[in-house]
Amino acid sequence: MKSKNTLVVIGTIAFIVAYQFLVLGPYTEKKRAYEEAQSQASSKVDSSSDLDLSHSNLDANGASTAPQDSTASETSADNIKDKSVNVSTSARDDSGKILPLKNPSKITDFNVGGTRNIEVFEGGTLGAAKLADFFDREAAKLGGKKPIQLNKRGLYWYASNPDVQRCINEFNVNSLVKGNPNDLVFKVQTNKGSCQLLLQPEGKHDGLLKIALILDGFDSSAQDVLELRGQMVLGSTKTLDQNFLSYKLDDSVEKIHDKKVFEQKTLRGKLSWVTWGDRYFSLIFKPQGAYNPDLVYGLPSTPENIDLVTATTPMALRYPLQPERGKSSFEYDLNFYFGARSTTVLNDIDAELVETVELGFFASVARVMLWALQALNQLFQNYGVSIIALTLIVRAIFWPLNKKAYKSQAQMKEIQPEMDRIRKKYDSKDRAQAEQMNREIFALYKARGVNPLGGCLPLLLQMPILIGLYGGLNNSIELYQAPFVLWIQDLSLPDSYFVLPIIWTVSLLGYMKINPQTMNTSQPGMPNMKWMFIGMNLFFGYLSKDWPSGLVLYLVVSNGVGLTQQYFIQRGNKKIEIVKEGA
Repeated sequence: MKSKNTLVVIGTIAFIVAYQFLVLGPYTEKKRAYEEAQSQASSKVDSSSDLDLSHSNLDANGASTAPQDSTASETSADNIKDKSVNVSTSARDDSGKILPLKNPSKITDFNVGGTRNIEVFEGGTLGAAKLADFFDREAAKLGGKKPIQLNKRGLYWYASNPDVQRCINEFNVNSLVKGNPNDLVFKVQTNKGSCQLLLQPEGKHDGLLKIALILDGFDSSAQDVLELRGQMVLGSTKTLDQNFLSYKLDDSVEKIHDKKVFEQKTLRGKLSWVTWGDRYFSLIFKPQGAYNPDLVYGLPSTPENIDLVTATTPMALRYPLQPERGKSSFEYDLNFYFGARSTTVLNDIDAELVETVELGFFASVARVMLWALQALNQLFQNYGVSIIALTLIVRAIFWPLNKKAYKSQAQMKEIQPEMDRIRKKYDSKDRAQAEQMNREIFALYKARGVNPLGGCLPLLLQMPILIGLYGGLNNSIELYQAPFVLWIQDLSLPDSYFVLPIIWTVSLLGYMKINPQTMNTSQPGMPNMKWMFIGMNLFFGYLSKDWPSGLVLYLVVSNGVGLTQQYFIQRGNKKIEIVKEGA
């Protein structure tokens, strides 16, 4: 029996060591190399003045093009027309089709609210979206303060009809009929038809932009398509740090991440919204108006060995160029948001967009918990203190249920010696005698009036709240770069000194110590479950070193309060027993 217990402990430790050196070690080295390459690429890009577009196939309906990184020199929207630029010429593929501009010149950094700007290039291409209210954490490690940039690879228009594409390519400073801090309007008239592009900030929310493309008079077939395209990069081999695609189609929300984003798909139906980004920041597209697009993403042939750090995949919102017969003028509208995945902001924009925030299984509960956290932060002005306060409030609300559970556990502890005597009879017997042992233990429960589930059911009732709070803290933009105390200056990052994970692991072991009945649930012929529980707690404690410190802070406080409550209940029961014995 002891040899089996020893094997369990050795196996757990071996797994942790192997995971560290065989999985996390190579990932860390790869991430470091990637960050260095990105830093070098960023320096090179900063010296460039044009957005470069490379062309690759999306599927049989047309070529996919991908704008590359660019941070060209800035200009004021008020002075756009005073800027002299060279208008780029239209590119063609091997078959002679007109393609989006390969090297469009930058027109302006367009202000979309006080803290947000987005680059606008010729052809209506949208480049890097800059968030002045959030700063890049990797740059901060090097002592810099660089605003977050999304969509560095660009969004651009593609039309399979060459006349329409040629018209779109003429969106430049010469076709800008209105340019000021409120909106941008491009208008082009050709002998085949006219096209007009409107970019209009919503005004109430930073980063929210209305996009409208109006086409009039073009002779298009039913097979012609118009697409708003982009090319996305995953940027990490670790799922929690990866960018991902999610969408709501026909009232069903789907999340596509890891290698699945490379599987070529064309999705048709009622597309409510599409979002691309990580768990903190994203681009959100919400179709408006009369025409609903298809969602297209993935590669025609998926490479077997994809480098998730550097590989890119095209994505597009695809509209028919002739959505209605008998009409020649069509307007394609959508709301475009770039910024933080804040439940408060998104709910104010459109309640449906709150679904774009990944909050886990009990998302509705998580939203309530985040609302309470934000309300507490208005009082304490420190999210770490607010997490502690929220945890104490939740524990206080559930105190009656927890008290009932603790009392049930105390009853179990009273009959523990008798349960141990029953188990001892079968400890070295054949495994088949486990059924007889269980019958005797249940007979003991019945004789002493003990409910073995009495300690579990009250806890199960709390699970939606606890899991919801876990999901909210694990994905909360409110914790991004939010300082707490001392060495914890970003509650969305893991504890760099592992203090909170260690305390949480100790608290897990403390629960086992204060509830010894959980240590003796072995079956005949099986290793003592005590060691299984110890191994499991050590493993969860080890995993917590990579969790956001705000989440681990909640776990530490919750376990600390639970242990304190249980200690005083057990101490009170002991005093009652002493009084009874004295009487």
